[in-house]
Amino acid sequence: MKPFYALLLPVLILACLSSCTQKQYYAPGLYQNDVQNMYKPHSKDSVKSRFYATGVLLSQSGAGGQGTSTSGLLNIYRAHTIQHFNFSYGAIGYLGSYDRNYVDLNNPANSVVVNKSFAGYGLNGSTSFYLSTRKVDFRIIGVDLVYTHEGGDFLSFRKEQVGKPNVFSAAQAGMFTYGIFTEIMVRPNNNVNFGFKLFVNNVTGDISRQLNSINDPYNLGYISNGSSTYIGYTSYVGYKHFTLQNTISIGGSNNSLGSGLQLGLGYRF
Repeated sequence: MKPFYALLLPVLILACLSSCTQKQYYAPGLYQNDVQNMYKPHSKDSVKSRFYATGVLLSQSGAGGQGTSTSGLLNIYRAHTIQHFNFSYGAIGYLGSYDRNYVDLNNPANSVVVNKSFAGYGLNGSTSFYLSTRKVDFRIIGVDLVYTHEGGDFLSFRKEQVGKPNVFSAAQAGMFTYGIFTEIMVRPNNNVNFGFKLFVNNVTGDISRQLNSINDPYNLGYISNGSSTYIGYTSYVGYKHFTLQNTISIGGSNNSLGSGLQLGLGYRF
């Protein structure tokens, strides 16, 4: 082998190994699963202002489809319905864990085992414009807002990952998400109601920024190389004071959420 090729061969091998190295993505615990369905009174309800409490189980794949986040959340809020408009505002608290167990049999050094807990609190709100018939409220256009602040072992772990090669990690505790939705709510009688909601939500921040870059002094952004927008639907059915609901969401880019699931039980006071 000529000396030139002998020198070039190690470079090519290193380049190949570098390109084959799996990138790691770590997002906040509720990333793309933080917006909650906030129930509101029907326009024909006799009581048009109520307090609600909803307990929710959440499960989602992590950013880049890596790992799984599982958590429990409590949302307590106040809701009002007036002519053609309704709105709600409240507070949330949550706790959960992020788990990832990846074993690279070809290169054990690339294996990843992460089991970290997280907890946090937040504020959320929702409003919509509606038109109604005797039994149906058409909530034509609405807006959801939520801010969460996370703490715990998983946040500390994400901060430790910033700056490591091939690692994209959100070091910030706060996350703000907004979304738009359309919803139909049906009230057949005084005791029963059910509805369906379609939504598009977006996590704010410069999501294209790579947090392991020294050119990112502000630690902005959330992991993704593409859009952090995600879509989904919520369906619910209520009987007297109780409401059972479920939400399914799908991420909008390769490095965002793969899928998210919420199962909740609400109580109106």
